[in-house]
Amino acid sequence: PRYARLIEGREIQGQPLEQVLELFWDAGTDIVSLAKQAYQEDKAYTSPRILTHLPQPEGEPVESYLVYNVVPSHDANGKVSGVIIYAADETEQRAREAEEQTQTHL
Repeated sequence: PRYARLIEGREIQGQPLEQVLELFWDAGTDIVSLAKQAYQEDKAYTSPRILTHLPQPEGEPVESYLVYNVVPSHDANGKVSGVIIYAADETEQRAREAEEQTQTHL
């Protein structure tokens, strides 16, 4: 839903990731590299925590820290046919870690 207004009127399904990545990711090239690697090696990969600016219905985008899991998908014959990209929001976890680190240094 956060991205609905960004993709409104655009044909993105079935398009190469390189052509649509700027709609979703500040660090798009990192995600594309992971996606290509997962596809070629038929192996799942997880990104480090990446600062991302998530769109909001109104106002400025919000800084969030996301970890991406890139998993190959397979056709009926077991051949890699694409990748699925999952995102986990770790913004709150990062904030807790930063606060703990600050408390440790006091």
